[in-house]
Amino acid sequence: MQTTVSRQKMIWALWKRRVRVCVLLLMALCILTGCGSSQATPPPATATAAPPTATPSPEPSPTPVSMEDIAYYNVDNPVLKRTLSILHPDSGNPPYPVILFTPAIYSSPSDYTNIIEELLSHGYAVVTIAGNNNYGLYADGFCAWAWLEENAGSYGLDIDRALVFDHGVGVAGTLPGLGDKSLWTEMLTYCPSPVPATVHIRGVVALNGWFLIPEGSLMWWGEYFLTTRATGTTEKPADLIMRLALVPYEEWRNPGRLDAPMQHLATYVPVYYVTDPNPAGKRPAFLLLHSGKEKDEVPASESLRLAAILEKADIPMKLQEMPDTDFSSIKEKDVAAQVADYIDAFTQELFANTGP
Repeated sequence: MQTTVSRQKMIWALWKRRVRVCVLLLMALCILTGCGSSQATPPPATATAAPPTATPSPEPSPTPVSMEDIAYYNVDNPVLKRTLSILHPDSGNPPYPVILFTPAIYSSPSDYTNIIEELLSHGYAVVTIAGNNNYGLYADGFCAWAWLEENAGSYGLDIDRALVFDHGVGVAGTLPGLGDKSLWTEMLTYCPSPVPATVHIRGVVALNGWFLIPEGSLMWWGEYFLTTRATGTTEKPADLIMRLALVPYEEWRNPGRLDAPMQHLATYVPVYYVTDPNPAGKRPAFLLLHSGKEKDEVPASESLRLAAILEKADIPMKLQEMPDTDFSSIKEKDVAAQVADYIDAFTQELFANTGP
């Protein structure tokens, strides 16, 4: 009897194990096939005639226009390359009247902080050329202005209300304002901008400028700046300059009065173009500012003599003495404000008939 009971227990235990295995297998099968689950395979998407919604593309951002370190002369030469910078006034709307400013040689940018701020406060955009000992001088003025003629519109500048303003280096604005097409062509040899079809220099402002007039600084400054332009001769520069100075400037254009080297030298002196009977274009008006107590920098006689020459040629001109100032007084805030007021009065009259 006991043997039978034990055997039955063994059989029952065996069947329990088999049932358990079957149950586990059935559960695994249900998991794999999804039986007994509420999840079902989703039906295929229903086709629709509506077009898909397009993802909006962001508006392209305008490319920022650099206003500093813009190359305008010898752009591929790391040593001789020249750059300019542009400042817009805080008020008003573009295009702005614009002043191309040429500082004195060996000057520091900090020397002109006050005058630039004053000009900006009067509503002028200011394009500045940095002065240093690598100064190109003649080509600087021509190349910078040619760049301005080509690019003014892209920088919010009104080329129809534009003038040059020079401190010390009066020739930097006077020559571009008066020079003929042949001079422009020569000066732009190393400039990326083309010769302008029209030169829009409306006015030339010079503060304590030297102009290489025969009676004055042609003797003092001419040898230093003009010798590289006098070619085709082995004559000493000082002798060549002296020979040119001895011929009255009114006779420079008379046939036979100047030999080839003197003729070449004369074409780099603004007075030569004042006497041109057939100027290339409308001549700009001049505002000549000079200090009342010059020392050994640039004498007031430079401005006084040029004023007389311009007046004789019927070129519009204003002469303004600034007593109790010297060459470096432009660094002072009150003198800078005075200069800016003179320039503003000059340009307001000059631009009176020019639309904004």
